[in-house]
Amino acid sequence: MTCFKLRGLRGAGNAPQAPPLSEEEIPATEAGLGITFPDEYRDYLLRQSAGGAVRRLRRCLGSDPAGNPYVPRRKSGEDPYRLAPGVRCDWTRFLQLVEHTLPLGPAGLTDLDRALALVRGRPFGDKPLPRAEPFQQKMITRVIDVPRGMPLSPVR
Repeated sequence: MTCFKLRGLRGAGNAPQAPPLSEEEIPATEAGLGITFPDEYRDYLLRQSAGGAVRRLRRCLGSDPAGNPYVPRRKSGEDPYRLAPGVRCDWTRFLQLVEHTLPLGPAGLTDLDRALALVRGRPFGDKPLPRAEPFQQKMITRVIDVPRGMPLSPVR
């Protein structure tokens, strides 16, 4: 996977295993097996897939030096999954630099260079999972639009 790296992690464990099936991948799996899963089993797969993916991610990333997991447990089933506040990624840093840079005009070119230096290929690699494709396109569009939004000084 290229493009964006997680930052702020210390002592992260092994690489994650293969991702679980997503809602979009279940029909392809059914077709490949020549069967149709009952609705109850589809629901079970989706619940297990999400929980299993988070457990694997929690195990892979580990905990900070104080023992707090980088993927904290939710307080209730309605709470969204979140990364710990100290975990950041290049995409977040890219957006912070861009938001700071654009209002500065030409004076922000140094930060614009720093933001664009964080980009190292296509987000999520060349073969993203189907559920990542919309995010990939939004990220690519944002990266392309940043230089267009930078007002430049007239050349003399």
